[in-house]
Amino acid sequence: MSESSLGEKPVRDKLLSVQALRGVAAMLVLIFHMEAMFREGGPWPREIGAFWGRGFAGVDLFFVISGFIMVYVTRDIAPSARAAGRFFYDRITRIYPLWWVFAGLMMLYYLTAYGQAAAPDKASGAEVMSYIVKSLLLVPQHGDPVLGVGWTLIHEMLFYLLFTIGLLFSRKFLPLWLGVWGLLILASLSLGRLPIHATNLLELIISPLNLEFILGAAVAIILGTFTPRQGGLWLGLGVLTFAAALLVYPDNKLLPFNLTRVICFGLPGAAIILGAVILERQGRLKIPNALVKIGDWSYSLYLSHLLVLLSIKRIWNMQIISPYIPEPLKWGAPGWLDNIAFIVIAFIGSLVTACISYHLIERTSLKLLRRKFKTT
Repeated sequence: MSESSLGEKPVRDKLLSVQALRGVAAMLVLIFHMEAMFREGGPWPREIGAFWGRGFAGVDLFFVISGFIMVYVTRDIAPSARAAGRFFYDRITRIYPLWWVFAGLMMLYYLTAYGQAAAPDKASGAEVMSYIVKSLLLVPQHGDPVLGVGWTLIHEMLFYLLFTIGLLFSRKFLPLWLGVWGLLILASLSLGRLPIHATNLLELIISPLNLEFILGAAVAIILGTFTPRQGGLWLGLGVLTFAAALLVYPDNKLLPFNLTRVICFGLPGAAIILGAVILERQGRLKIPNALVKIGDWSYSLYLSHLLVLLSIKRIWNMQIISPYIPEPLKWGAPGWLDNIAFIVIAFIGSLVTACISYHLIERTSLKLLRRKFKTT
């Protein structure tokens, strides 16, 4: 999920480490959905399947990154209605146009597969239109949006809206309102177990997953209090605990599922970002250019990869193609060759699609919409 500056900050403010972490987060989600699709294929060692199956943690890393970046890029902006309006406009133009493109493509997929623009288990009959409208507007409702990954964007838009309101007031109040929000979320845990995905505005506001935005914002607020020598310690601690959680993520019955995610992935994600940014600002961290590029494509990758995976799977099983596929490579064949082939094709196909989407759709729409804003 890529973010741009508000226009007031120079290009050199771009943090390559954070951009690279976006690429890592997007690839984790891609791996998670790949594993989900071939779970019933050839046999895999249980530990490998479990590790891949926790790639959903990329979402938690995304949320922490968003919280950090929103505070970081607005740190020198004076409170005003104009600054707040520009910020929210930038967020809207970042999120919605590309979302509409891939949500629309998903609707076409459902239309060809089921004869309606939504999955039958999500809506049917007269419910379809209301479901589609709420999905396109990223409004919480029962069930995921038409493109499933959009549930995370509903959380993002809530955070952006609240942050926009915060830009109307002095910067010194930022820790206060973030703290109040965090305490409200923690206090709401006593109300009982919330659904994994919020179904209404109240559930959205008090979702434990919002603590990850707050964690990222807190890192940006306290960044200057850490010495350069502490960067390596925080980065190492974050990477080790995040990797450990991917390996042994607990099925914790005592804590709400979302709070368990925050503890296991949100906290380590905040440590990773803190350490990486400290080291980068000191010139002590070399960022692979390939990861930075994938970070640039991360929002396109996040939105497009499900369509790519579904298309590959459907083509793989087409009657006109199936006879020409060697037996070990046929979908669900015994062994592991079909899974390896799917991983390679799906991974490359997803990255290529994301690259094309970023250059042809995402950047083009941003240029047009940001230019329009400047002329008003």
